[in-house]
Amino acid sequence: MEFVCSRGTLFDTLSQVTGVVKKNPPLPVLSNVLVQADADGNRLNLTATDLEVGVSCRLSAEVAAGGEVTLPARKLTDILRELPEAAVSVTVEGTACALTCENAKFNLTGIEAAEFPPRPEVAPETTLPLPADTLREMIRQTIFAVSYDETRYFLNGIYISAQGKELVFVATDGRRLAKSTRTLEEGDYDFSGIIPTKAVSEIDKLASKVEEVTFSLARGHLVADFADTVLTATLIEGDYPDYQKLIPQEFPGSATVNRGLFADATRRIALMADETSHRVAYEFDGESVRISGKSEQGEASETLAVNYSGDDLRIGFNARYINDALKATDAPEVEFLLLENLRPGLIKPVDGDDYLCLIMPMRLDDY
Repeated sequence: MEFVCSRGTLFDTLSQVTGVVKKNPPLPVLSNVLVQADADGNRLNLTATDLEVGVSCRLSAEVAAGGEVTLPARKLTDILRELPEAAVSVTVEGTACALTCENAKFNLTGIEAAEFPPRPEVAPETTLPLPADTLREMIRQTIFAVSYDETRYFLNGIYISAQGKELVFVATDGRRLAKSTRTLEEGDYDFSGIIPTKAVSEIDKLASKVEEVTFSLARGHLVADFADTVLTATLIEGDYPDYQKLIPQEFPGSATVNRGLFADATRRIALMADETSHRVAYEFDGESVRISGKSEQGEASETLAVNYSGDDLRIGFNARYINDALKATDAPEVEFLLLENLRPGLIKPVDGDDYLCLIMPMRLDDY
């Protein structure tokens, strides 16, 4: 195999695939990137996988001789990062790779391509095109709430449901639940699945480089197409909780707050909250909310003007959860919907139902 390629193009493309490479994979070949050169099309194909998520990218190159080999992904990335902006020449004999750029030369030892896991064959049952900006916003509005508890593996990702023309993303860790909803312009879909968090993170990064992403969905797999890049992910098996039953339909208390001011005040008061629980108290009374926090180091409080309707209420929440929910929307004003002090609260934009975050409260008995 022999080819010549721009250092910048090769480095940028390699960087897109190496995000899925684990530091200590179960198989040595999973530390490598599969490099395939096509002499007829003057194309390279770079692929990396951790067996659950795989990314494959195509790029142009001057290919003198076709072939394939796997090369150490991180070492190759480090080398390309340090090389000058010039043409890179790569020659491979067996598993021995010689890489030359101007006066620099590196020799790398690879692993035969035959040992690299093949990409799963996926027969799409549903194809769903999405604007990249919409996809990234839905990810931003949910990914912060995913669980990392491996004993509840079915919560270790984002649940995606496309029913009719309604697309829903949901994530929960048992203490909070985030939901993002969009209405699709066309289609009559009937699909649901749980996308692993790692795959979601890679999708988010890859979507930042394109205008549209196409999801191809099949039983057990998701394929995301980003023009010259394809991501394949194994969906998480298991039944996702019936999240709709967890969201109360009526709230006797409602506060309309300026999102930025509310987030800033919560962040300031959280400086004096307990460093483990991050517990902050919110006291809703008429047209104001008093936010307070305390720990062994001291205490703090701040009062904000709000438009509140309902009985006076004192309730505690994890300040980080509140600010995560507020950062997930760009709405200038949000509604804080409340039941009672030991039941969850819900944050949503004042104008629109495309996003909500349900947060479990914290006891204030000793506060």
